[in-house]
Amino acid sequence: MSSPSVSTGQLRAVVVLRLRLLVNSLRSVRHRLNLVSRALGALLVLGAGVGGGFALAMVAWEITKSGKLEWLAIIFWALFFFWQLFPIMASAFNENLDASGLLRFPLSYGTYFLVRLLYGALDIATALGLSWSLGILIGIISADVRLS
Repeated sequence: MSSPSVSTGQLRAVVVLRLRLLVNSLRSVRHRLNLVSRALGALLVLGAGVGGGFALAMVAWEITKSGKLEWLAIIFWALFFFWQLFPIMASAFNENLDASGLLRFPLSYGTYFLVRLLYGALDIATALGLSWSLGILIGIISADVRLS
């Protein structure tokens, strides 16, 4: 297994290379507009995550406060179906990141696994699902601490 300093150096090299690719791609107008559209999309996803988390926290709080805990199942099922179906529908419109491109770098298995884990954790469906789950958890705990 590689030492932490080697893994850190490998990750730093991948990040620097990705940053150089981004900066070099900004030479054309098309890529600059693409960056602007991605920034606007990121703001929309951030708003959906925070706003949806807040809305689900309020709904979970109200359901828990009224004592009708069986209604929480509807929220959990809706979240489950979103988390399963959104990546399928979004893959038709998204440019998927090809992680096989990382194979050209001399990464150890642990570093490669960490990079793949980060790519998965930063996926839109994962970020939204986690923020909405956190909102539900906060709503339930704030309504009744005994349920935590």
